[in-house]
Amino acid sequence: MIEKLIVQLKREYASWGAPKIRERLQQRYPEVACPPISTVHAVLDRHGLVNRRYCNPLTTTDCAIQYLIRCEALASTKAPLGCARASGPRPRGLTAEVFGPSLDEVPF
Repeated sequence: MIEKLIVQLKREYASWGAPKIRERLQQRYPEVACPPISTVHAVLDRHGLVNRRYCNPLTTTDCAIQYLIRCEALASTKAPLGCARASGPRPRGLTAEVFGPSLDEVPF
């Protein structure tokens, strides 16, 4: 019974995820023991109702203070091996002593 309700709610509200569906079940049927969010998600997954979206971030940080300089979303982690070099202006407020050489210069 609960599984049918979970699937029905997901079909009614396609943008809802497991937490919101579980909350709605608790509101509509307070007398029924509601499954945990992970179980609701497993039911949605079993019925092919889970949108799988992944983000593979490429981050550039300063090695000395771990200041995040840049974060870029990539479609895949399957990239050629090598050293990625940041481009663009030096982040505001970072001096050359802290940041090192200009982003446009090769450090070697």
